[in-house]
Amino acid sequence: MVIANDGRGWLLPRGVLAVASAAALALWRQQPGGGGGGPAALLLAAAPYAILFLLLWCLRAFERAAGAGEAAAQGRLRLVVWLLSSALTVMFAARVAPLMPGTAAVLVWGMSAATVCGGFYMLDLFALHRRADRIN
Repeated sequence: MVIANDGRGWLLPRGVLAVASAAALALWRQQPGGGGGGPAALLLAAAPYAILFLLLWCLRAFERAAGAGEAAAQGRLRLVVWLLSSALTVMFAARVAPLMPGTAAVLVWGMSAATVCGGFYMLDLFALHRRADRIN
């Protein structure tokens, strides 16, 4: 199956629909009367989906800025994408690590730290090295 790209983008609307439906399901499954329910639990359940939605939106904006040749906008969006992806990584580790035995929890946090640092290098520092190589 071939999907034609008419310039409007087809991934973002489907991604938004998927994130919105997953967030609605997560909020629907929350039990406000149960242990730890209430507004704080709803906020914690919705936060990853909101961050994922913002990440998809920023990635689309980054693609548009790259197509228009706006280097300054790309730099700002690159930083925002790194911050949002780092927030998702830390939120995942914070939910998974308490369920693991001690050594595995340390491994989860170590892999999260490596992912955040590696993402910073690849999105920010590696791009600077590539630009310096083109100049020389």
